[in-house]
Amino acid sequence: MGKKANFKREYTQMLLKHDCRGQSKHAAKMENLKAAKENNTSYQPVRGIYSTATLDTYKKACSQFSNFLRETHPEVKRFRDGQQYIAEWLTSMENSHSAWTLTTYAEGVCCAYSIQKSEIDFKFPQRKRENIIRSRDMLSQRDSAPKFADARLFCIATGARRGGITKVRKEDIRQREDGTYEVFFREKNNMSGWRQVLPEYQEEVLRIFRESPGYKTQNGEIRLFPKSALPQELHSCRAEYCCKLYEYYESQNTFSTGEIYYCRGNMRGLSFDKGILAECSKQMFHSRLDVIVSNYLYMFK
Repeated sequence: MGKKANFKREYTQMLLKHDCRGQSKHAAKMENLKAAKENNTSYQPVRGIYSTATLDTYKKACSQFSNFLRETHPEVKRFRDGQQYIAEWLTSMENSHSAWTLTTYAEGVCCAYSIQKSEIDFKFPQRKRENIIRSRDMLSQRDSAPKFADARLFCIATGARRGGITKVRKEDIRQREDGTYEVFFREKNNMSGWRQVLPEYQEEVLRIFRESPGYKTQNGEIRLFPKSALPQELHSCRAEYCCKLYEYYESQNTFSTGEIYYCRGNMRGLSFDKGILAECSKQMFHSRLDVIVSNYLYMFK
């Protein structure tokens, strides 16, 4: 077996020692929080790999590091013996990779070696929102094709994720007591529930449900959109939904509490009502206000 294959087998086994897939990361966080309160100690972050996506990301990081070891330190015969070169590897990528990528790679390799990122002799660059290049917010020529128009409009009207849209059935819409409509979504990590349709798009959404031929799945469900009907980029649609939903709730003055969330960094000067943010977070199937502000309400800048 070659050195590359040996390294891959090693880091895969090392990562799988932290495999927590199938368990609830939220439950683990709550247990750690409870233990910290009961013992009057500081909160200990949850360690472990709780999703296949995280495992794949960490494997990619370890693969990059193993390539570095083979090319730069051929004397290292086993992956487990390369821990001392992590800082050198990160330094070699400092000018070509973003702060986010460096942090993610470090997390993956540190997980394999069962160490904390803080144990590495490397000063991680500060992550700033203004350094994010939002290429995903640029509508490509492919995505602007007429055949994707209904899917984009549906996402802007409902804020759905890609996986949620592909599972919407013809009967997954209902009218609320106030006359507005909501759609039922089944999304990642078993997140499901009713999400408000933006009132300004109600008629278009009703048209899509009424006129869409749909397609039949193997279990007999009639769903609205196959994967082939979706554009590549949908995050900006979710951001537009969240911004318009905040404005709608603000105009209705339904969820306002008077408690203000003040933005920092490159969003300094903006402020939002925490009550409205909380309801927007609920509608987006999130749980943290700062996630909503950073990832969706940036369009208010």
